Amino acid sequence: LGGRLGLEYRRQRNLRLGVGVETDERFGTSATFFASYGFGGASSGSTAPLTLDQRLWARAVAPLQRQPTILVAAQTEGTAVQLGVAAQDATGNDYIFRHVDPATGTIDGAEAAIATPRQTLAAALAVANGGDIVFVRAGNAGGAATLPDGVQVYSEFAAVTLPSRNLGSVTLPGSGTGLRPSLGGTATLGNNTLLDGFAFSGLAGAAILGQNIDNLTVRNNLVQNTVTTAQQPAAIAFSNVGGTVVVSGNTVTGTTGPAFNAVTNPLPLWRIQATGIGLLTNRNLDSLTIANNTVANNTGNGIAVGLLGAAGQAAQITIVNNRVQNSGTVEAGSPRGDGIQVAGTGTYTVNQLTITNNTTANNQDEGIDITFINTSRLNAALVQGNQIDSNNGEGLSLRAQGGARMVLEVRDNTVVGDNVSAIAPVSVLCLGFAGNSVEASTFNGSGGSLAVVGGQAGVLATNTLAAAPTFTNVVVLASLAACPP
Repeated sequence: LGGRLGLEYRRQRNLRLGVGVETDERFGTSATFFASYGFGGASSGSTAPLTLDQRLWARAVAPLQRQPTILVAAQTEGTAVQLGVAAQDATGNDYIFRHVDPATGTIDGAEAAIATPRQTLAAALAVANGGDIVFVRAGNAGGAATLPDGVQVYSEFAAVTLPSRNLGSVTLPGSGTGLRPSLGGTATLGNNTLLDGFAFSGLAGAAILGQNIDNLTVRNNLVQNTVTTAQQPAAIAFSNVGGTVVVSGNTVTGTTGPAFNAVTNPLPLWRIQATGIGLLTNRNLDSLTIANNTVANNTGNGIAVGLLGAAGQAAQITIVNNRVQNSGTVEAGSPRGDGIQVAGTGTYTVNQLTITNNTTANNQDEGIDITFINTSRLNAALVQGNQIDSNNGEGLSLRAQGGARMVLEVRDNTVVGDNVSAIAPVSVLCLGFAGNSVEASTFNGSGGSLAVVGGQAGVLATNTLAAAPTFTNVVVLASLAACPP
């Protein structure tokens, strides 16, 4: 904002004199003086009225620019928009990305920057530090790779959305193509790591392995035709892991392994050789989530969780929305291979187990098997909304044995072509059983305490039963809260 004031004196038609002063907020105040003489136009001595042509020529005497000052800067004011680097919510530090492009990268591509990507995942991980994100393009991403603690590895397969303190949620450019890079060796996880969206095929031993670590996420991976070993008995194998564990959106098919009877395992009743997704741990689990996986055609179990140890405890185990089918084989005349198996031994305690909305079909042994032995404890469980179809063993097997204690709510499940059994030899098993559709069922409390909410009458009244259940030594229970210690 400013102002301008000027005075002009024309001594003759061709001679102009002037002074001016102007001021504004940007350039301050300045004074000007000018003098100009023009050639052409009408004669200065003529007093006769000017014709139209003469008036036009007289205009030629006027200066080409009447502006006495020249514009040297312009300023446009508005709202400033800061375009910053996406920053982590927790710390405010900028994200650090390492890039892998099997098509254009090199083995020693500087710091694995976007302009100089590495060719393999292992090469990028060699320069990665805790907190870094490694982004891998589709193609052959090399062989075995070990994730350092705190590193997250994403492929372009699924859309990757990252939280940002200054920009809100940000979707990583190039992600979400539906293409998985392949790895020709085992991906070994570290503490606080993530592996998302890779393809593995025909490996010896586990494709994805976590041992003696805490806090890990494995999702959206495709694992095919793994040949397991006694030391790495599952295609996706976890041994002594704790903290928060998430296994979601994976597809595991065609897993095979050595003969079941030749394998030595800390849980002899629930050996997990040739299993699709297997976890054995004696550590504390804050949360274990196994969700939205497809597991099929494995010669061992589909999904197996083994909990053992003198003082281990799991706060929450959730197994939800998985599809498990055609697991197991017949070995030495005996079928082996459950669809979903959860087993506890020693003094391990599970505070809450949730198994909901899964489909288990055509498995060689049980569809869903929940077994706790010795003095292990299952303090609360919900088994609900599962579709259990045509398994060769029990459709749903609940067993408390050798001094264990289990408390379960089983409701709204559909069991087709299979039996449901609940037994409690020398143990306590308290069961709520309602809203289920079952072809056959057995409840046997011989040698222990099997307490069912409502007893035999309650089971008959609240379930759809194709055949009359078998009840042996079943105690009537008013509610699960009244379960004996």
